[in-house]
Amino acid sequence: MPHTEPEPLAIESYLSSSYGIPIDPGSFRLIRHGFNHTYAVESGGVSHAFRVYLRRKYYVESPNDLRFELEWLRFLRAEELPVASPVARTDGELLGTTSSFGEENDHCALFTWAHGERHKELSIDEAACLGETLARLHAVSDRFHSPHRRYHLDLKYLLNEPLRLIETYLQARNRPGLGDAGDRAREYGVIIERISRTPPYYGLIHGDFHNGNMYFECDGKPTFFDFDHSGYGWRVYDLATADYRTSEEVRAALFGGYEAVRPLLPEEKAAIPAFQKLRPLWDIGDVLATPEMWHQVEEPFENYVEYIEKVLSELDEKGPQE
Repeated sequence: MPHTEPEPLAIESYLSSSYGIPIDPGSFRLIRHGFNHTYAVESGGVSHAFRVYLRRKYYVESPNDLRFELEWLRFLRAEELPVASPVARTDGELLGTTSSFGEENDHCALFTWAHGERHKELSIDEAACLGETLARLHAVSDRFHSPHRRYHLDLKYLLNEPLRLIETYLQARNRPGLGDAGDRAREYGVIIERISRTPPYYGLIHGDFHNGNMYFECDGKPTFFDFDHSGYGWRVYDLATADYRTSEEVRAALFGGYEAVRPLLPEEKAAIPAFQKLRPLWDIGDVLATPEMWHQVEEPFENYVEYIEKVLSELDEKGPQE
């Protein structure tokens, strides 16, 4: 069953009782739905983002997975990294659990607002700053520890599960399966597995590092948000899949900013095209594994088979170049 969108009055009442903040009249609005419902709210002219987590996510085993995310964000803010960080409830907890929104045991959290605006294209200076900030986030995260678990965004989620879900989805619709595309995808996985799974090459990553999950202020500095897909993974994945590659100059500045903090190993650089090839497969798998969100797609999968087959066809027919 799809997740029911909460009523605004129920959320306003919850925020007032759990955080002690009254909502400014007319300030409450839905800004994003999908894997979560996210709302913009204001209290005393101060903006916040309020998230109601979608339940039954394939990579979340328990509320402790969510607590890990929130504690990591609080740690990053304490380390002066530019992230939208969680606001503690009046009882000191970062994660809220309530049945007030019409579902049993909804989990939710309040975040500081990410100021600025989305940039589809970056200047050279902005790209360099983005790369440097991402590298610092990776570096300081090696000092974060939590008693809670968080999943690993490894080849299980980047490759194996997406291929399994795609094969099942296509067969159920009497379409050809993966064929040679599956073999080519696995060859990319072999290249990725050559990277060490130890820090600083492997550790906590954003996991969904695209331009819709960061804003830039007028000084060119970014603020990151929406760490819902964050977890342990290869650090270069964040860098490789950042969608700011509109020119060689911007790309060079992005990687140059990152490597000013942590130089990349040759095997990391060699794996960048592989990560870029597998990213669309992960995205498809992410959707197929979470049917609760399908009803929120504007045109519910009318052309999704064609899209999947297009992605498969775009895997290099000759396979990855060694």
